[in-house]
Amino acid sequence: MSISSSNIGLILIIIGASIEVFADIFFKFYNDKGGYHFIVLGSILYLIGTMCWVVSLRYETFTKSGVIFLLLNI
Repeated sequence: MSISSSNIGLILIIIGASIEVFADIFFKFYNDKGGYHFIVLGSILYLIGTMCWVVSLRYETFTKSGVIFLLLNI
């Protein structure tokens, strides 16, 4: 089974946005409960999610990638 480059870009965008949702959850935990480990985990997840989005730019245009990523984060 072959995956087209457009599908790879879309998959990376979805993965990146999903990871950033979990990062937001960890930041919410920090806000509610304290504990710097939540900030560290949230920051690492944001970094990984952003890296997925950046790699997706190799397969998708900036406009399409940015809009999809933003909509999934909302």
